[in-house]
Amino acid sequence: MAPDTPMENSRDQILKKRPAYTDILNFYVQVFQAQEENRQQILMAPISIDPSLVEKKLHHDKPLINPNDFVIDQNAAVQLMTTLCDIAQNQHNALSQAAVALQAAITDLRIDPGQVFDALLNSHGERLSSVSETIGISLEHLIMFSYLSMAPGVEVCAEQLSGYLKNRSHGKRFCPICGNFPDLFFLDDKGKRHLRCSFCCHCWEVPRV
Repeated sequence: MAPDTPMENSRDQILKKRPAYTDILNFYVQVFQAQEENRQQILMAPISIDPSLVEKKLHHDKPLINPNDFVIDQNAAVQLMTTLCDIAQNQHNALSQAAVALQAAITDLRIDPGQVFDALLNSHGERLSSVSETIGISLEHLIMFSYLSMAPGVEVCAEQLSGYLKNRSHGKRFCPICGNFPDLFFLDDKGKRHLRCSFCCHCWEVPRV
């Protein structure tokens, strides 16, 4: 039997105190495992930024790119979306119903997942609302499935772009890669404080107050 992964160990620790979270935690363990497997299949060239522009952005503490500049492997993202729909169909709730409807819309070619990813990267709410109505699912479910599907590609792109930062201190409360705000902070083993971007998951150090 294969040893438990860190995600599974974390899940088990939470379930000892919060057994009511069993279904949702099991779901997200499967999601994270599917994302990690998908990440290994991503093929895309890194974004190229003119060195003088990079220097100017770093000098003025500006993010390297806007969120709509991210490049993702759409084939890998669509494949992951299908996998996530398969996982969610076992939930026996509104999420399961949304997964069935989304997968059917992809199979029937009623929607183009690539256009959905583009709308999400560009924060185009009207386009996303139109797609959700076409499928017959909530906007929240559409955004959730779409973001989870393209997240590995966004993270790979952010990792590639992080090379431009040259280990320079940022210290701001927004992501130096894409400008989004953090969704959590943590302390490393040396007690240094870091923030994690809510969109691309890039982590950067900030001063402790």
